Amino acid sequence: RFLLFKGLILIILLDFGSCNSFDFGRHLASKTPYKYEKHSLHEVPPPSCKLVQVQLVARHGIRNPTSGNVQKLMDLEADVKEKSDGFNSQVPDWLKQWSSPYKQSEQGLLVLSGEKEHFDFGKRMSTRYKVFTEQKYSPYVFPIRTTYVPRASRSGNAFAYAAFGLDTGNIGPYSYQPFYTWSAAKYQDEVLRFFEMCPNYIAKNEDEETTSHKKLFTEKYIVKIAEKLSKYFGNWNVTTNNALMMWQACAYEYSIHNTTDQWCSLFDEEDFKLVEFLYDLRDYYSKGYGMELSYKIASPLVKSIIDEMQNFKNGSDVAAYLRFAHAETIIPLVTLMGLYHDTEELTYDMSVEDREKRKWRTSEISPYAANVVFNLYSCESDEYVVEVLHNERQVILPQCEGYIFCDFETFQSGFKNALLDAKQFDKLCGLEDTCIGWILPMTISVLITFLVSILFALGFYMIKRYTSSKNYIRVGD
Repeated sequence: RFLLFKGLILIILLDFGSCNSFDFGRHLASKTPYKYEKHSLHEVPPPSCKLVQVQLVARHGIRNPTSGNVQKLMDLEADVKEKSDGFNSQVPDWLKQWSSPYKQSEQGLLVLSGEKEHFDFGKRMSTRYKVFTEQKYSPYVFPIRTTYVPRASRSGNAFAYAAFGLDTGNIGPYSYQPFYTWSAAKYQDEVLRFFEMCPNYIAKNEDEETTSHKKLFTEKYIVKIAEKLSKYFGNWNVTTNNALMMWQACAYEYSIHNTTDQWCSLFDEEDFKLVEFLYDLRDYYSKGYGMELSYKIASPLVKSIIDEMQNFKNGSDVAAYLRFAHAETIIPLVTLMGLYHDTEELTYDMSVEDREKRKWRTSEISPYAANVVFNLYSCESDEYVVEVLHNERQVILPQCEGYIFCDFETFQSGFKNALLDAKQFDKLCGLEDTCIGWILPMTISVLITFLVSILFALGFYMIKRYTSSKNYIRVGD
């Protein structure tokens, strides 16, 4: 009995330890893979209410490094090869022989694990919500909008294949159903890529006020990680940029290949938490509460969502409107919704205690395949309520006063200022001031091109006429 009691105690302790063990894969900021955890909803809809429309805004799934990081990883490979002969003996062979597996020809593309994130999400959504199966697929009933970037479009395709594409069509042995997605052109998408449509935001995003906290935190804390890595290698004076690129290599290895024992093995729990907070600081000031303009420019997206609800109330057939975009879309949207708002501003010199208890964590706000769902319910007496979920968990918006199922008018009233900002997006972004600046040069350019074409054509005509007048045969020669 005593041995059995000891065994039970040991099992309990081990189980308790595993529950509290640090999982670095949940602390990779916006490079964190999406982890679905099955859970019960806090609240079910009122019995008199029926779900009539679902709207989704989702981030793309796991991807390859984008062009800039592909190059930096190639530079990291070159540094490793140059210095590997002089590394300390503790440095493993894999590191001495490491080469970057990422190519410019595949930069930024959705990878298999990212496809699976959205395929699995599509299956869960179509199982969870009857609107996906009550009607036959039609692009008018289930519009799918993505950005022009391939990883967003392919994420939408993976989702739709699971939600609509299997056993619902007439093509091939699996009865495949083709589906339609559409995108606005580059620099013409103020709904999903508003961040590249706003000159005022682009300028402010690069100024010292926006970047200072990240810079100061790097100088205070990340430099210590670099110093530790320098001692580890022995002959390499690792810079903070080097250290952060090694962390990026770890994040890509984990998310794309589920590798944990290479670059990730160079960092401990404190390192992961420090780098996570560094990127939280960056996004707080470039996409969140730290810069008002960064989330006010998400107002056209909010207007689009509310317009679709209003359209349904007025007779629209849209049962689900699905949008696929980026972290730069999700984070400002979540901020504009008033979620994860800390009472104190995030700063580079916050105490460890305040850093630990913060709500603002991009690992949880915008991992790969992050999503926000807006469900519209039709109730008795021609009333409508709205339910909002973030990453498949119900959330309560500030204007809803503690209610998960929020009266439509109350839900809409919370975005009163956002709807006004959407109407004056050009003014908010300084596009009104630049309008004449680009129209006038373009007009002059077109006129010059037209005049040159006329002169060229006239000259060609004159030359042809002159040469043809000389083209005769002298009789008797």
